[in-house]
Amino acid sequence: MHYNSAVFNTFIYIMLGKISKLCVVLLLLVSIQCCDQGEYADSNRVCQQCDISCNTCRSGDGCATCYDQMYLVARGNRVLCDVCYNVNKGCDVCLTNNKCSNCTTGFYLRQDNTCARCNSLVSNCLLCKTDNFTMYCVSCSAPFKLIDGRCTNDANNLNTQSSSPNDQDKS
Repeated sequence: MHYNSAVFNTFIYIMLGKISKLCVVLLLLVSIQCCDQGEYADSNRVCQQCDISCNTCRSGDGCATCYDQMYLVARGNRVLCDVCYNVNKGCDVCLTNNKCSNCTTGFYLRQDNTCARCNSLVSNCLLCKTDNFTMYCVSCSAPFKLIDGRCTNDANNLNTQSSSPNDQDKS
């Protein structure tokens, strides 16, 4: 006796509770495999679990959507979901997977809504704040002192607070 292997496999999956009856109808009529949220249909039309970080996925290669407060990020040849801070270094509150609205301590918000380390503009700056996307250093790493918006440990700079960082003694 010959039987259709897809029908037989579908019957087994129904018996095991792997797929719903509505999905069976779709599978048999139009060859569409229905899987629950958090699952995808493999090449044998068997529902497999998505990566634990995914809300939904289309294959084992990665996520299609993420849970709330998680964002898509490329990891090798896969697309997975991760928390805001791991996707955008220094970001505390993400707007999207590559835009930030608030940065963590030690970072400041740039005009392109990404975060950068405080010491990226002012050497040895430990803590900073922004006002209208302008970064101000408010604290320096030890042993540096904050003088005129710069971090310095040079005693000579204490007497020449108005000089710019590029000014040097040319004698």
